[in-house]
This record gives sequence, structure tokens and C-alpha cells, in this order.
Amino acid sequence: MNQRMRRLFAVLGLAALLGACAETPPPQEARTQSAAPTASAAAKPSGPGAAMLPSRSVFDNIAKSDEEETLEQAIRTAGMVNRLRNDGPFTLFAPSNAAFAALPDGTLDKLLEKANKPALVKLLTYHLLDVALDLPALQDAIAAGGGRANLTTVNGATLTVLPLGGGDLLLVDSAGNQARLLAAALPASNGVIYIIDGVLRP
Repeated sequence: MNQRMRRLFAVLGLAALLGACAETPPPQEARTQSAAPTASAAAKPSGPGAAMLPSRSVFDNIAKSDEEETLEQAIRTAGMVNRLRNDGPFTLFAPSNAAFAALPDGTLDKLLEKANKPALVKLLTYHLLDVALDLPALQDAIAAGGGRANLTTVNGATLTVLPLGGGDLLLVDSAGNQARLLAAALPASNGVIYIIDGVLRP
């Protein structure tokens, strides 16, 4: 084999070696790192009351909740913000946005008028107790009452709590209006919050 042919084979061999290196897959560690989930893919809390924290007051939890924007507006209009930020303790049965939306047409708008502030305060305090009742305490009250618990609200009226199947609880006001608890007791720094699916009326 002459020198010219040897030189040609050497060049071809080098080209083949470079091509093989280019096709070598990346190290296993590099592939693993690229497959790792990013922080934005982490699961976020969801469901009724997901944004509420035990370190916040009853009012500040309501103000942070996407499900309670209408109730927040009503509390502000009624001038009850400071009341629900003080030491408590309180139990607040908090109607959801959907609960307020289900009221007869014009009812909410009328309640939010300045002239109707006393009626709004009366309605809101019908959803408020001056004691913090977590779920076990509420269940104990039902058991002690023979299957029902009568709760005295801040405005002096009575709410009745009844058990439903599957551990759910139902609130019934004196006019027979009903509201179901949508979430277990949500602790706040000055009490307990229950999100409910209806608006109770004194």
C-alpha cells in the first residue's frame, strides 16, 4: 500500500471516530436533571378555604379567600371589620359567593345600601357565635342534644345544626332556610370559620 492510500485510510478513520463521539448520548445525570419538575409545577392547595391560615384573624382569612369576596364586601359595608379582627373567640358560618348569588334578585343590592346597614348587621351577626366551636365540639353538641344542636347567635337568635349522611352537617334558621357546611372547621387566630352554601336569615 503506497503512502497516498495510507493517508486516505487514516483520514476516513478519524472522520468515523468523530461521528461516533457526536452520537454519544448525554450522561445519565444530565438527563435526570432536565427531567426534574420545576417549582411552578408543584401542587397548590385547593378547595374551600384553601387560602385561609390559622395565623390570620377571622376577617383577614375571609379577605384572602376567593370564595368569600361577597361576604368581605358585606362585612366592610356593615362596619364589622374590627369586630372580626379582635380577640374573639368567634365561630363564623361564612356564606360563599355562590350562596349570596342565589338570593332573590335585588336582595343583596338592597342589603348593601347604606340605608339598610342595620338589616345587614342583623343578617351577618345571625351567622356569628361568640364562642369557637371546632368540628368535634359541634358534633358533641349535636350528640348532647339528641341529634340536633341549638346554637345562640350573636344577635340572640337560634340556629339549629342537624347531622346529614356521610358526616355532613346542615344549618337551619328559624324560617326553615338551610345551608350545608362545605368544609371542616377552618381555624383562625381568633376563632373558627365554616364555609356554607346558603345565606341564613333572622
